[in-house]
Amino acid sequence: MFLNIEKAIQHKGLTSDIEFAEKLIEEVGLVLIPGTAFGAPGHVRLSFAASLDTLKEAVRRLAMFLSA
Repeated sequence: MFLNIEKAIQHKGLTSDIEFAEKLIEEVGLVLIPGTAFGAPGHVRLSFAASLDTLKEAVRRLAMFLSA
């Protein structure tokens, strides 16, 4: 799934989906693939190939990152 994160990039004061993904890893240890790698700048690629508990934790970390 590709998620449009253009508003989140602006909200966090960042410049690209690549920078967004780097900050996400650094700050909360969550890995999302920048859409730029797939020709979709301003997006991130989400994978759901994980257990429900892992996905819930990922959503919690993403929410924490976006609210900071």
